[in-house]
Amino acid sequence: MKLFPNFDCGLPIEFSDFGRAIVLYRLSSIGVGGLGDGISAYQCVRLALADLSPALKFLNVYDEIATYIVGLEHWRQQDDFLYREAILRSHQSDSSFDLFVYTENPFLFERSDEPWFERRYSVLAALSTYRSKFV
Repeated sequence: MKLFPNFDCGLPIEFSDFGRAIVLYRLSSIGVGGLGDGISAYQCVRLALADLSPALKFLNVYDEIATYIVGLEHWRQQDDFLYREAILRSHQSDSSFDLFVYTENPFLFERSDEPWFERRYSVLAALSTYRSKFV
């Protein structure tokens, strides 16, 4: 619950927050919570990863971690039809929605009439780019 407010207020997201987001995401992938919880958990993991990207890039591990997390999400969408359909339903009003692009960078498709939401998601989308380490 604190990831988005901390990001919006410019408060740092800590590595422990990232770890908790990963735990929630992994729990959601084994059926704990609802489908919407899994979608939110993935966005929280990606938000924490984006906010920590400068430090992780300095340590030269950002691309590897991002590739691993995106790979988990791709696998989950392929394995869980209901989860994949829940994502598609949550973006059904966006004719430009692409599931593959969403998985690579979930913040590209977030839209709002509120300018501060648009700024939030454009910053997160920019911080979420990575070089895939799949061979």
